[in-house]
Amino acid sequence: MNIIFYEVKPEEKQAYQQEFGKENCTFFDYPLNENTAPQNNNAEIISIFVCSSITKNVLKNFPKLQLIITRSTGTDQIDLKATKKSAITVRNLPDYAQITVAEFTFALILMLSRKLKQTIKNISDLNYSTESLRGFDLYSKTIGIIGMGNIGKHVAQIARGFSMNIIAYDVNQDPECAQEFDFCYVELKKLLSKADIITLHVPLNPDTKHLINLENIGHIKKGALLINTARGEIVQTKALVQALQQHIISGAGLDVLENECKTQNITETITKKASEDALNIVLCNCWLAQQPNVIITPHTAFNSSDALHRSIKKTIEIINHFKNLLR
Repeated sequence: MNIIFYEVKPEEKQAYQQEFGKENCTFFDYPLNENTAPQNNNAEIISIFVCSSITKNVLKNFPKLQLIITRSTGTDQIDLKATKKSAITVRNLPDYAQITVAEFTFALILMLSRKLKQTIKNISDLNYSTESLRGFDLYSKTIGIIGMGNIGKHVAQIARGFSMNIIAYDVNQDPECAQEFDFCYVELKKLLSKADIITLHVPLNPDTKHLINLENIGHIKKGALLINTARGEIVQTKALVQALQQHIISGAGLDVLENECKTQNITETITKKASEDALNIVLCNCWLAQQPNVIITPHTAFNSSDALHRSIKKTIEIINHFKNLLR
């Protein structure tokens, strides 16, 4: 079968070539979208990552397409209504990075709770004073987990190791999970008001876009930390900036930013006459990056060698299973 891989890394390319043969695979290191889609391509399988955008217009260029695999947990970059209408199967990797992202979540929490960004800067400036670097213990603090899926459960497991109190919000409540990880479900408003640390682990969809917004940031417990390793659009950027400026939250750890794939290149965003909203988000993100109590990382929470190996293995399994079904 003809397979195209987008946003592919060298290690992935080598593994997929070895498994499926060079003659059957095409590789691109850039995302698939309406600007990069080839015309009338005969690919039967496409594999993408988080910055691709599969719209109905993109699908028109692949008349033989039968399977789309996104090597990510989320599927928000794919128009699922369009793929269903075209009878195209969509698969994702819901459990390849659950441990990896949960561990990275606590890396961000610890960096903020112990002011490591400022500490490292002080040392680089040969400033050994500790006066402005006093942090706080995680012991006995309350962590509010928004989204108790695979990643959220691992976050809860790690939180138990720190002897933290755990509360959670999820539209689909699982009493057995709550009992196993010793937490209770609460409404979103109550979670925001009670948690010392708020961490996001929900998929991006119409219901979760701007889940944290200008209307509910006032409910957040004063001095709380906000952690986002899910999708940037779950947090309204204006609300985040306001929460920091008004000292509602004491810090933020962000592995994702709103419109990150569209606004990573500031010069390109400006020269292409982006919308006013997009430009405002770019300016806000620049402001956030310069704050001593904000840590921004480049969507790398998933990025461990172990997770990459799991991603490759699972992608190969999905493709081989699909090929066997067609025999």
